[in-house]
Amino acid sequence: VQQFQHKIGGVVAYDTDEERVVGTVALEPPDPSGGTKSMSAKSMSAKHQGGDDPHSPWNAGAGDGELRRMSVVPSHRGKGISKRLFGALWKHARESKKFSRVVLSTSEMQASACQLYPNLGFQVVKEIQLPHTLLPLIKVFYFSKAM
Repeated sequence: VQQFQHKIGGVVAYDTDEERVVGTVALEPPDPSGGTKSMSAKSMSAKHQGGDDPHSPWNAGAGDGELRRMSVVPSHRGKGISKRLFGALWKHARESKKFSRVVLSTSEMQASACQLYPNLGFQVVKEIQLPHTLLPLIKVFYFSKAM
């Protein structure tokens, strides 16, 4: 598997034998409104709790980079591709000097992600239970890693 850096701050893992993309990850500033580019659990939760969450890791003005779309196709999981994707992205982010930390969120439904991120040096900065009106009894974890 080879990796290719994209100018927009993303990395893809490409399997040259199968001639296809097998993994992706991107890094971008969080949405200036305090949410993410898409409707995240955080923004849904804040909306239902009546405002912005002061403990949220999303901070567009402080040099945060939001890790987005970390994904590896099922047939290639367990081969270290996620770690290599993140390593390439981390190197690019450090060299760009645009970010002071990387933040992300994931839910307990993504068990492998919840195990991966601490192994990559991320720390849980917040854990919330989504309101039962959205998804019953789902925990969302917010992770952060300083550059």
